[in-house]
Amino acid sequence: MIVRFLIFAVLVLMIDVYFYQGVRSLVSKWSARRKKTTFVIYWGFTGFAIALMLIASFMSRGYANHGFQQYAFNVILIVTIAKFLGLVPLLINDLYRLVHLFIGLFHQKKEKTDDSTKLSRLQFFNRAAVGLAAIPMVALIYGMVKTAFDFTVRKETIKLPNLPAAFDGLKILQISDIHSGSFVSEEPFKKAIKLINEQKPDIIFFTGDLVNDRSLEAERFINVLSTIKAPMGVYSVLGNHDYGDYVDIDEWGGEEAKKPT
Repeated sequence: MIVRFLIFAVLVLMIDVYFYQGVRSLVSKWSARRKKTTFVIYWGFTGFAIALMLIASFMSRGYANHGFQQYAFNVILIVTIAKFLGLVPLLINDLYRLVHLFIGLFHQKKEKTDDSTKLSRLQFFNRAAVGLAAIPMVALIYGMVKTAFDFTVRKETIKLPNLPAAFDGLKILQISDIHSGSFVSEEPFKKAIKLINEQKPDIIFFTGDLVNDRSLEAERFINVLSTIKAPMGVYSVLGNHDYGDYVDIDEWGGEEAKKPT
């Protein structure tokens, strides 16, 4: 765990140091006070992300902490991916400058570079880097915070030839991919189950992925989930996440311990 944390911390710092060069160039004409504020906010957030990762990595595996761990890892992953994408324009600009410098080595007479053009190109790539990083960061955080709880009911009428008359008008409700480990509180669950029961289905099928990777994620929601009712019963199958395939095999205690009993 310590080795993984150190690798992640070094990766985050490398990305942040390189990305900050673009940010620093972008705010080069700002006042000293605004530059200092930008520096504190940027590196303060980096320090916060590493501290968050450290806390989440070494927390106990109890379900009370699992929601925090999921959100911590997701936030850090989103920010890291966003900055990684933002590196693309910076890398393109640096590659252009490297090639231009290499070509210049073979010319005794160097052409005079227009500083305004050079600055304009640099500003363009720096702004592109920040913009490219901001778009996925905002979109993913919005999706995690807002649309994760935007439950929707979709109704489909299925016509089957030779369907027995006893099944005519049967209302089947399908639930899938709850991923209970992504929920910190019971309130979104209560909202979803209220919506389910309001449909008054005859029978309910749950088609997997109740958890992200551990059964303990669902334990605190058992009482809430037990309120799902249907006259003909509630049936469920396991999804790929429910089998715990995304957990390190050492946490199971080996392959034999992972096998169902």
